[in-house]
Amino acid sequence: MNFLNRKLIGAISGAVLASFITVPSIATAQPTASASQSKPVPPEKVAKDAVQELLQGLEGNRKEFLRDPEGLYDLVDRVLIPLIDIDYTAQLVVGRAWRDATPEQKERFISAFKVMLIQTYGNALIGFSEDQIKFLPVSAPEGADEVTFKALAITDQGDKIPVNLDLHLVDNQWKVYNGSVGSLSFVTNYRAQFSQQIKQGGLEQLIQRMEKRYQVNQ
Repeated sequence: MNFLNRKLIGAISGAVLASFITVPSIATAQPTASASQSKPVPPEKVAKDAVQELLQGLEGNRKEFLRDPEGLYDLVDRVLIPLIDIDYTAQLVVGRAWRDATPEQKERFISAFKVMLIQTYGNALIGFSEDQIKFLPVSAPEGADEVTFKALAITDQGDKIPVNLDLHLVDNQWKVYNGSVGSLSFVTNYRAQFSQQIKQGGLEQLIQRMEKRYQVNQ
């Protein structure tokens, strides 16, 4: 995946993740045997609270965040990251190599992957505006444990780019585990990038590169 594709996915999916409060209500799924017997909070309610906190945090701080993004990254970590199934998404993007990874390597990759998402989404959300996203009607059958949110991202030039967010229930909470912008899938593109690096130097080398690039545990 080239830099432009990564930037496009990060910018648009970050904005979509932060703004799917406008999605119409969907039927909440029935809990699984291992989940709480109470119904999950509808994803639009979870997102609405998150977006309000996000916009409050951005208000009056955009210039400061451009100069020093650490406050922005803290905001994204606190507000948006809990909406993502980080562990499962990390497993998907690593692919086959995940099966042979040690528990310590899995933990380190998840940590580095999380920091990568925080910085990617944070940098994309500096110019975030809710009117850049138009959501399409969504419905899900009673008892569904997965749902896809569909939207159109409107560029500055007026172009409309289709965007999907895939969510599933985790411990009776809706979590995002994949997304796509146009024909670019977040999981598929990162898996291709990581698979190439793993083939060349192994998973350990990939983890070390990510830890160094994103200054994990420093």
